[in-house]
Formats: sequence, structure tokens, C-alpha cells
Amino acid sequence: MALFERAQALEHDTFTLHYHPVAPQWAQPATLAAIAAASAASGRRVHTHLLETRLQREWADAHFPQGFVPWLDAIGLLSPRLTVAHGVWLRPDELALLAARGVTVSVNVSSNLRLRSGLPPLAQIAQAGVAMGLGLDGMGLDDDADMLREIRLAHLLLGQPDRDHGGPVTLPDSQPVLHAAWSGGRAAILGPDDGGGRLAPGAPADLLLIDRRRMGQDWIGDGWPADPAWLLARATRADVAHLLVAGRAVVRDGQVTGVDEATLAARLAAQARAARRATPPDTARIAQMQAATHAFYAAGCHCGQP
Repeated sequence: MALFERAQALEHDTFTLHYHPVAPQWAQPATLAAIAAASAASGRRVHTHLLETRLQREWADAHFPQGFVPWLDAIGLLSPRLTVAHGVWLRPDELALLAARGVTVSVNVSSNLRLRSGLPPLAQIAQAGVAMGLGLDGMGLDDDADMLREIRLAHLLLGQPDRDHGGPVTLPDSQPVLHAAWSGGRAAILGPDDGGGRLAPGAPADLLLIDRRRMGQDWIGDGWPADPAWLLARATRADVAHLLVAGRAVVRDGQVTGVDEATLAARLAAQARAARRATPPDTARIAQMQAATHAFYAAGCHCGQP
């Protein structure tokens, strides 16, 4: 907490610190309670992972038979200042509690798929009225960090038919995922009251401009369709023309401004390769650790089994 206080000196208009216990299962209860109290006193936001994997679900149920998410609520962690990542294994009663406390769930569909964590209950999250944001978690489907592809994937999964209900399959509503992309994610970082996530006089000038020429090169209709179907069906990072943050051009004509992105990426990769050559990984020890970890969970030790 003392280090966090000192780090606040680094904040500026486009850089804000959040309290960030990585996940409740990796933090002492006293630490979580202290963060909850500090957040309530200062209004500062909190971000943590929550129930990303089946093993985490099993751990939570074994160690908190009274209810894991209700326990987080009891220590004061659940509030509109909290964002939880993933939430793949959240249950309906837990979603209801998160909605009641104004918590945001940031879903990371690509990451969950690649890590075989399962799929977040997108429809249930939306139906419960939980505020939702979208994230990549550094694990896009093809390592391209393409948020526009992530929006499309979340939209398609949100519109899948419910296997427990009959009747016709309806077209997915675009509003939940677009709201999550434009407003929900922003609120998860800056809070809900900064006026952003919309086009209006006086709103923050944070704007993404998309060039639709590539997307529409085979369009044979009259004029350009105005609905967001283009964005949800075809847009990728290659279609980003300009990006403004607080009125400043961060991307202009498809190129990052302020730094030479290609040169910087090449230099970082060269440094990483050199570091690996200088200190090669101990593959035998890594294999030993992997085997021990697998045996630990296979034996049920995470659930308190002897």
C-alpha cells in the first residue's frame, strides 16, 4: 500500500492507477479488506481476476461454503468501483449480486478460448443487468491484439441459441456488445461519470475512425449502410484510420504517432532473444514444476484434500 501511494506521483490525465490484487485466491483476506477500505475512502477503482477457471471455482466452493462472492461482498470489495476480469464460472445468484452492487465484469473471450478456461456466460451476464466490458488479456486468437475482432467474437457468442430453450433463433442484438465496447470498458477504467463513450458536444474527444473502403469493396447496394453491421461483421485493426485520445492523434492514417512502432518492436524482440541466449531456460526444471502442479490439482489439494 505504501508503494501504491508513492506510485500515484506518476499519474496524469491519461494514466490512472487502480488497486489490483491479481485474484482473490492469490491474496490474503486482510489485503483484500484493506484495498476495499482504501477504495471506499478514496474512490479509487479496483481491478481483479475472478473465477476464470474450473479449478478456481472448485477452490472457491471448497474454502467458502457460505459463498465466495458473498464473502467478497461481506469484506466490502463489491461496489461500482470494482471491475472483475473473466467471470467464466460465475453462477446466476452471483451475477445477481454483482449487478446489485454495480460491479463491472470484463470478459475476455479469446483468452478464455486459448487457455481452455471455458466461455463466459455472456447472455446471462447481459440478462442479469451486470455492467460489461471487453478485454483481450494479451491473448487474442492470433496474437494480433485486435479489439475489433474481439468485439465481433463476443457479439457472435452472445447471439448463440440457448440449448435449454426452444423456438426460433433470433438475430443477436448488437447493443450489449457495442455498449460494452464503447461505454462499459471505459467506465471500468475511468468510472461511469466522466461523460465519455458517446458523441456529444463537450464529451471527451476520444474517437476511433474506421475506413470502410476495404470492408465495402464488394458492396453492390446504393450508398453505405449506416447500421453497425459493418463493424460487427468485417472490421479489423487494418481498417483503423485515426484514433484520438483526449483530442490528440495517437494513430493517424493507420500509423501510430509519437514512436516508430516497427523499430521499437524489432529492438524489443532482439533484446528478448539476447536475454534468452544469455540465460537459457531450464527445461528440465520447468517440466518438473509442470508435473508437480498437475499432480497437486489432480489430487484435489486445491480443495483441501490431504
